[in-house]
Amino acid sequence: MYKQITYSISRKSVLLAVYLFAILFLALYGRYGFQTLNQVILWGFGPILAFYVLEPNIGRLHKIPKEYYLYLSMVVFALMGYVNVVRDDLFFRYLQVFIANFVLMIIVYFAINNIREWEFVWKFIFLVGCIVAISSYFVENTLPSTDEYYRLAGITGNANGTATYARVATASALILLQFTRRQFSRIFLWGIIIFLGYTVILTASRGNFVNYIFLVGGYFAFKYFSGWRLVILLLILFLFGNLMLYFSEQFLSNFYIFKRFTRNESVEAAIDQEARLQLYAQAWSFFVQYPLLGVGLGQFYYSAEGKITHTDVLDILVQLGIFAGMVYVAIYVRVFRKILRLRKMVASTKDLRIYQIVLLFFISEIIFGFSNPNWFTQLEMVVLSMFIVYVTKIRTTNPFPQKKL
Repeated sequence: MYKQITYSISRKSVLLAVYLFAILFLALYGRYGFQTLNQVILWGFGPILAFYVLEPNIGRLHKIPKEYYLYLSMVVFALMGYVNVVRDDLFFRYLQVFIANFVLMIIVYFAINNIREWEFVWKFIFLVGCIVAISSYFVENTLPSTDEYYRLAGITGNANGTATYARVATASALILLQFTRRQFSRIFLWGIIIFLGYTVILTASRGNFVNYIFLVGGYFAFKYFSGWRLVILLLILFLFGNLMLYFSEQFLSNFYIFKRFTRNESVEAAIDQEARLQLYAQAWSFFVQYPLLGVGLGQFYYSAEGKITHTDVLDILVQLGIFAGMVYVAIYVRVFRKILRLRKMVASTKDLRIYQIVLLFFISEIIFGFSNPNWFTQLEMVVLSMFIVYVTKIRTTNPFPQKKL
């Protein structure tokens, strides 16, 4: 005789979800003068949760996936490059980010132990993204704007930041769709996805817009267009592609994001006029001068007069050097390989859809890293840890293992 055993949601995963809500959303209000709330979340709730989750697992720290320690090794590279540091305050600020992100990532790893808890935490990440997007419409826009120039900044105070929350919430919604059976709930989630897409358009964040199209388009391609359906899709695109582009252009032309995409008439003009490409060139120049240890953690921000590189791997290279860059890339390579191996474990349609979305989401993160430094943000590192949890601890969405009595 067999008995079905269902997974439960532990107190640790509930506390983790509440903490993520606090640190990813409530802490944003620190920039509005609520610094006490920010400090309570970071230095009150944070250490208590870390002790509660990690203390019973101290003896298992050496068994956590190597990706976490590869990320922590950035601290070692930072200390090695301290000889090049000019601004100590920036160095220690950035060093704190590495350590805090590492602790948060392993809290995620130890707090989630089954598919229900993994789904539960995605619900809170989705909730945070939605609230940040919705609330952004009700706060005073901090960015200068005119009829021709408008970017929704919201409570993050940064248009790209708000768009990132919306993009991650979109991917979270696609994951949650695989656990949702009620038709009304599915329609509701798709309504939210459309709203999040509109929010991304208003932020005029090009990187997030491209990733939004990639995520939603990739989802439909995986789910509905295979075999003969793919042939029909290609035929439709061949026959009506220009018409579809025309209507898309007519719609987007009313938004500033369209002007950001089309303001350069050639590649040469983009190189000359795009400030971000100029930052890439400047960062690469610094890296060539300091290839082994970099210019020092946090020092490019000082040398570039308060600007960041706006790219992930190059940001590591210029600050910490070639070997740190190789180690950082190795994190994503290892996770990507493990995601690909999941294909062999697909046992149901739900497993297949989760695998496809995780693959799309992960590639989206890599693409996004070309325009933003993922390593620096808590949201992106939580997402990375959620990938690691799935590919190393869960692997399958089957919630009903059989146990023989």
